Amino acid sequence: MLDSACFRHAAGHAVLLINFLASVESPGDTISFGYREAHDVYARLQQPLTAP
Repeated sequence: MLDSACFRHAAGHAVLLINFLASVESPGDTISFGYREAHDVYARLQQPLTAP
């Protein structure tokens, strides 16, 4: 996904990558297949979006 995000960003698109709890290197040991992850997305979208 990172390669695709970099490609789209280079093409001028806004890109938001979210690392959900209990996936990849995030803390946690269980996933909810969308239930709690939706809360992660909502919480992130409440924060100001800034360019790196």
